[in-house]
Amino acid sequence: MPAEMRAATIIVSHGGAGSIMEALYLRKTLVVCVNDALMGSHQLELVLELHKRKHLVLATPELLAAAIAEATSDSAGLVPYPDY
Repeated sequence: MPAEMRAATIIVSHGGAGSIMEALYLRKTLVVCVNDALMGSHQLELVLELHKRKHLVLATPELLAAAIAEATSDSAGLVPYPDY
């Protein structure tokens, strides 16, 4: 998967920490689609915090197309994840 992720312009991911962090470290535009059946999970906490900091666009399955459009627009205002 890393080769495909490096080649991608935009990545759509689930809420797993490993997938999210890999995409952010690669400086990719990231849309995370959360499973609303898992509301209250640790995955959702991570996604909400990174969304609040403008590192990714948050989506649900029903709003995925709109989230992708938002992430690829000039007005998305996404902030690169800092190097540590």
